[in-house]
Amino acid sequence: MFTKEETNFCKGIAIVMMLFHHLFNDFEEYAGYIVDYRPFTPDCLTFLALLCKVCVAVFVFLSGYGITFVYHKTFGDREPEKKELVAFTWNRYWKLMAGYWFIFILALLCQPLGRTIADAYGTATKDIIFYFVIDFLGLSYLFSTPTLNPTWWYMSLAIFIIFVMPFIIRLMRRYGALTVVAVLTGGVYLLGTANPSTFYLFSLLLGAACMETGFFHKLTQITDKNKIRKYTVFIVELVILFILLRYRTNYNLNGIVDGLLALVIACAVHTVLIDIPVVSPAVCFIGKYSLNIFLFHTLLYSYYFLRFFFSFHYWVLIVLSLLVVSLLVSVGIEFVKERSGYTKVMRKAGEKVLLFWE
Repeated sequence: MFTKEETNFCKGIAIVMMLFHHLFNDFEEYAGYIVDYRPFTPDCLTFLALLCKVCVAVFVFLSGYGITFVYHKTFGDREPEKKELVAFTWNRYWKLMAGYWFIFILALLCQPLGRTIADAYGTATKDIIFYFVIDFLGLSYLFSTPTLNPTWWYMSLAIFIIFVMPFIIRLMRRYGALTVVAVLTGGVYLLGTANPSTFYLFSLLLGAACMETGFFHKLTQITDKNKIRKYTVFIVELVILFILLRYRTNYNLNGIVDGLLALVIACAVHTVLIDIPVVSPAVCFIGKYSLNIFLFHTLLYSYYFLRFFFSFHYWVLIVLSLLVVSLLVSVGIEFVKERSGYTKVMRKAGEKVLLFWE
């Protein structure tokens, strides 16, 4: 199976890719700042930053795998009752929103640093109230309304994933994982729909299918206790990764290439990368706080302290400085949540809301 440590390692890789992507995917973002691109050219660095958007597929893949794993752990092979299914979905939704709301409130408190409600929602009272509520629910991307933080578009996708996954799992149990992946992906591809829910559907299905079919367990059986076989598989994974990255430059096939890239990255982590001394614990530590980093990093570099981060000039130091500051802020956020009782209060509130529904 794909362990919690391996999941955190993948999240750590993905969040660093996200920081790099957001910092350097567009020249206009940092116009007027001196950047040392060595050993790359400006165009090459921008190209690499654009490729790093595959980080979204990695997070979606991990969500598909993780939710399916918890589903199996909770219900085993039996079919859960409707009440149990509601509780399962609600608990994941509430946990996600509790983390989001804390940072949403933090963003409101940090308005004097450079991103105000007026900047985001305008000055009309009715608009502010409406946009605020939609943004607070994490649905601004779904309704195409203004937001305090453009990166929060992913919240709409994350919420969609939480509510759709139980249905996907039940379909896979009934008709087979590979059949569901083929039929749903083929249907979306033929329809040619273009939105995040459909673009990243393959990544989600692939993650769930890997759990359902025991893919990583089978991979372990191939590589376990045989270093030659292990590193041979790793080299093959790197070659496939390179080929897919080259192919992605011109084609993505409605997110299919991104989904395959996410799978190959997970395989590389599972096969070799998770065992690297020093590096592995460090990347896992970053991954542990990836949600907070994702929710807050754009505010730090784009609205609050853009000049500070780009004052480091060299692109590696710019990325590293944003990573370190975002990580420190994220660790601080978790400390405050625990010491203030926020986590405990929100957990009890979620339980009470669930009881009210029942």
